[in-house]
Amino acid sequence: MLTYRLFIIRHGLTEGNLEGHYIGRRSDLSLCGEGKKELLQLSEQFEYPDVKKVYAAPMRRCMETAELLYPNRLTQAAPGLEEYDFGVFEGRSPQELAGTEMFVRWYESGMAAAPDKAESITDFAQRVADGFRAVVEDMMREKITTAALVVPGGVLMTRLTVFGS
Repeated sequence: MLTYRLFIIRHGLTEGNLEGHYIGRRSDLSLCGEGKKELLQLSEQFEYPDVKKVYAAPMRRCMETAELLYPNRLTQAAPGLEEYDFGVFEGRSPQELAGTEMFVRWYESGMAAAPDKAESITDFAQRVADGFRAVVEDMMREKITTAALVVPGGVLMTRLTVFGS
């Protein structure tokens, strides 16, 4: 029986992350200079796992992170693992939105009351589950026993929440 190991890595920093904005599915930002520098420093200080295959959410920040950490590996896009779609909150900060009825409702509901034009948290969790399933199925089909997966923070938190509850 084969044993499979999937190392999940959050993408590096973007300008939007540094500014504290909601950077979701609609904001396909690249890594900022500080994000690239930090990733390179980490790769010098620590050894990232040697893997047979690298997957990444099909977003610039994830693909760039994968390419920086695994420069000699071809990265395969992992559809469905894009960040949450924040709708009208996209690109805005919590400070900008504080006090608005929609933000208060969203925040107090634990993201259950989706902002206008956003995906529901249930749809997001299902999309992420389907994306992870596709990665695992690909690993099993190809008999890839070790892989890395680079995803946005919201995807990582959603998976940890599902397994932690």
